[in-house]
Amino acid sequence: MASSRKDTVLTSTPVATRLPLCAFLVIIALACVTTAVGAQSGPTAPPPKPATPASQAAKGGSPATPENDVLPSRPVYGSFFGSEALHDLPTSRTIWSLIETADAMVVVDRIQNGGLYLGETPRLGSWGSSWTQVGFSMDGLDLTDPDRTGTPLLRPELEVLQAVSVSSVFLPAEASGSGPVVRLFARRPSDSWRATVQASLLPHALQGENSLPTAPSIAKFGSAADGSLLIAGPVVPGRLGLLMSARTATTSRFERNDPAELHSRATSLFMHGVFTPSADSQLRIVASLDGARHPFDGRVRFADRSVSGSERYWHLHGVWERLQAGASTISAVIGYQRGVYSGPDGTLGVPTVATVERLKDGPVPQLMGADKETHARIDGALRFQWIPGGPSGRHRVNVGVSLSRQSSITDSVTPAVIGELVDGLPARIWRYSFGGSTPRESTDLAAWVDSRLALGSRLNLNAAARIESTRASLSGTSTGASIAWNTILPRVALRYQFTDSGRVSAFFGYAAHRDRLPLNYLAYGDPAGLSAQVYRWNDTNRDRIAQSSETGPLVSVIGPGGGLSSIDPDLRAPVSDEIAFGFQAKFGRHWLGRLSAIDRRARDLVAPVNVGVTASDYAIIQLWDRGNDFVNPADDRYLQVYNRNPASFGRDRYLLTNGPDATGRYVGIDLAVERLFDGRWHMMFGGSAHRSDGYGGNRGFLVTENDVGVLGEAFENPNALTYDRGRLFFDRGYVVKWSAGGMFAHDLYVGAIARYQDGQQFARMVIVPNLNQGPEAIQGHTRGQTRFTFVGTVDARVEKGLRFGSRRLALVVEVFNILNTGKEVEEDPTVTRDYRATTAVEPPRAFRLGLRFDF
Repeated sequence: MASSRKDTVLTSTPVATRLPLCAFLVIIALACVTTAVGAQSGPTAPPPKPATPASQAAKGGSPATPENDVLPSRPVYGSFFGSEALHDLPTSRTIWSLIETADAMVVVDRIQNGGLYLGETPRLGSWGSSWTQVGFSMDGLDLTDPDRTGTPLLRPELEVLQAVSVSSVFLPAEASGSGPVVRLFARRPSDSWRATVQASLLPHALQGENSLPTAPSIAKFGSAADGSLLIAGPVVPGRLGLLMSARTATTSRFERNDPAELHSRATSLFMHGVFTPSADSQLRIVASLDGARHPFDGRVRFADRSVSGSERYWHLHGVWERLQAGASTISAVIGYQRGVYSGPDGTLGVPTVATVERLKDGPVPQLMGADKETHARIDGALRFQWIPGGPSGRHRVNVGVSLSRQSSITDSVTPAVIGELVDGLPARIWRYSFGGSTPRESTDLAAWVDSRLALGSRLNLNAAARIESTRASLSGTSTGASIAWNTILPRVALRYQFTDSGRVSAFFGYAAHRDRLPLNYLAYGDPAGLSAQVYRWNDTNRDRIAQSSETGPLVSVIGPGGGLSSIDPDLRAPVSDEIAFGFQAKFGRHWLGRLSAIDRRARDLVAPVNVGVTASDYAIIQLWDRGNDFVNPADDRYLQVYNRNPASFGRDRYLLTNGPDATGRYVGIDLAVERLFDGRWHMMFGGSAHRSDGYGGNRGFLVTENDVGVLGEAFENPNALTYDRGRLFFDRGYVVKWSAGGMFAHDLYVGAIARYQDGQQFARMVIVPNLNQGPEAIQGHTRGQTRFTFVGTVDARVEKGLRFGSRRLALVVEVFNILNTGKEVEEDPTVTRDYRATTAVEPPRAFRLGLRFDF
């Protein structure tokens, strides 16, 4: 969506044409009825729109949108949210809720509902990709955490951003990774000094109640508040501009029926300086400092499940851009980023004892996060673009090279004794120990070329290639724990215009993308890393608390550390091949539409395999299973269960390799309609129908279980492999999203988002109690034969301003889940009398009140 808003926020310039408020309310009403939501930008970028007073005030000079970047790179498949969307749409003031509710190609693992999970990074996926492969960038600089891939080393609020784009498929050649790339465009200083103060409050009295009494809300607010200050203007007019921002926010929430109140706090400092030494060159510096304290990710392994952890991020980068004669451009960027993650205070080195429920809390190894770790990266890139033959030439070429150095170190992991319940049955006692971690390092060198050529008046060819070389190893060790990947990734696309004007066109393309190499893979070659001994749990006193006297025989040993694991020296890089085709049309001056289909296939996926204990070390038991329909015997059959031979106890050894049948598949179609902002209103609509197929890393339906990028138990325990291949976490079948915003007479802004997405895929779990290794839950059918109820929400935002000369005071009201729907987000998957009972529903309606003062 192009940026071209008339400035009614910072000036009193009248608007010649406005959309009648009643018409906009009709649009919102229709959205509430259809629960439709979403939108994408098409495979061909719309023409640049001229800057207007608002975009000039926000950025100072040329708009900081993809159309006006020195080196433009719009998403081929994905969404673009300009300044109008960032301002008009109801959000939590972070990129997460905006993407979650308004991008029809993306599914997020939690419902923000206006900011329930302050400071915590959600996991997102799109078009069959793993959440571990999501990337983030700004000014062509990679912001992705090298160890916790899928998360950024930056936490900016929306107020300091001019635009956000999400590229889902057919990523630009300069992008690394195989998952969606979230690009952030920093807001630029204004031409005159401006300031904005904002404050908002969501008191407990304005938090609604769940309308479904039979199941709790998965989360709801206790209260929330935030405040921010942004100042921007010219330090030296025409030469040097500066934008500075500070924000602090607090939130408390309750999860399910737990009376414990969980608290979060986040702070952010951001600076963007722009130096213009000449008309054809520019130097920009971006710096930020972010901090957050929120409920600790692995808090269920502590007796006090309300414990908090903290995160701190430092970011600094500079970018130089120069426009050369003959319409060529050159840019260089270099940056340093660092993230420090800390666990609960006072727990360091003190062993903890806790009890977890495997079916609710997830796999025990997924709960054992580090109590302190540091991740860092230094990146640099050089890009060059030119048009042979000058601005009117029919050939455009982009070339570039990037170099990145990444590192991570785990300083401490609290020793833990964890009692594991399986559907309430005492199963195993896990004793975790940590001998210290060796620093992990990697170097990425990449080069790319992207050529776009007009073959006649109607046919266009885009051919590109990316060459990547990655080396990762444990620092200063002789263990041989290293990984080396070298890949060449081609991509080609054809676009045919049915008319000379190009209003209707067809496109076809192929692209290959390689997975990122997470530094956490190296844990499988670190003998001093985290490891566990797993024992049978004889809960003789039935208090469900693991005690030394209740420790049974050793069953297994678990890595990745402790000298139990190794890395396949021939480990291949996972690659995803994508084929897409479809049609795009332009309607009038402001409307775009697209209908397309995509086939995505992943190969050489990575997984740990238990090479010390194989299926031959288990006895097979045929368990009679009544199937999904307990009444109808037509689906009754035997379920194969693996009972471990005691002679194999403790012989486990693991190899990180390309797993057996290490493939994934995704097919889908999508429809997108977008109305570009014309000074009055903007609208995006998108819908997709899709289907995925692959192995989840663990048994279960959680995002840490049913995802191809999660390293888990799938090939370590044959009971985990039963019916494991199926539809994945981010496959919701049908997703429809709609968003719109507009400006009206009397300084009134209105925005709304509505969405529908099918329920989450899951498999029925059969509990087998009397196995040598302890009770186990086994999937009774393929994931995707059953799914939860759909999710549907409508959010709205209204802003009314009052003028006092050059100053403006505005009242903002935002409502999340305005219809207070109580659609389920979780069911009981176990074959008991409560099978398929709703266990959690959507967060209830919440109102947030805010004030904004511009001066």
